[in-house]
Amino acid sequence: MSPWKRPCTAFLLALAPAAPAAAQCPEEPPLKNFTGGASVTCPCFAPGERAGVVLQAPAEHYPIEVLRVGIAWASQFGSNPQSLEQAVLVYARGLPDPGPPVASLEGPVLTDGALNEFDLEPLPGEIVIESGPFTVALELLNASTLFGPSTAHDGNGCQRGKNVVFAVPGGWKDACALGATGDWVMYAVYRPPRCGGAPRFVRGDDNADGKPDISDAVYSLAYQFLGGPSVCRAAMDSNGDGELNISDPIYTLAYLFAGGPAPPAPFPACGASPSSPELGCEGPVPACP
Repeated sequence: MSPWKRPCTAFLLALAPAAPAAAQCPEEPPLKNFTGGASVTCPCFAPGERAGVVLQAPAEHYPIEVLRVGIAWASQFGSNPQSLEQAVLVYARGLPDPGPPVASLEGPVLTDGALNEFDLEPLPGEIVIESGPFTVALELLNASTLFGPSTAHDGNGCQRGKNVVFAVPGGWKDACALGATGDWVMYAVYRPPRCGGAPRFVRGDDNADGKPDISDAVYSLAYQFLGGPSVCRAAMDSNGDGELNISDPIYTLAYLFAGGPAPPAPFPACGASPSSPELGCEGPVPACP
């Protein structure tokens, strides 16, 4: 019998979100589909399966940077030990196929009977969603059981297209079509990625074409010694020392061809950095809208 044919267990649980982490820039209200607290948990997940929500910010807010994800984790009695699960995942699209994850927080530890919040800012780069709906999900490492903890929903109606399950086998499915009777109690906290007017760029992508390669070192040398153009001098500071000189294209070439260290953040994804404020960018960087 498919685990999605098993009955769900109803319970009542008051969930209070954790205090928000400090942020350098203003945050928008959390994106969520659920109303009220978690009231139903489903012991229907096998290892490797995922539960998630499809979220959408107002159109005028995009692009957005995802900062934190909240996930309700509960059991019938709320007395189980903490659970080590596989990953908290962010995808750039919604159903029918969210695509590959754009961010993965491995090994999240969840507390039974709580709305667990996970800070994604320490992950490399920024988690930027350019437009439209996106998906956040929890991948299970352990099978959920009748009296054990699992993801929970609000039990008051499932909104189609906004709740997803990755089944093994079967792939991505609408959770409502699988019998879920509520919206998963999950949320995402986000903000505009260009806070305070700081330019966004990829360090080492000197010519701003979106792909650091040998042409960037050539571009830097042409700018420094032949009067060539520049798009973002901060991006040309490949070693992140706050200065632009011959050591930067050498650093880039060593990374590309000699196993040298990668450029410091923001790399390999677009981001802002205060390490080179005197360099700056001449304007918006095409590869980092």
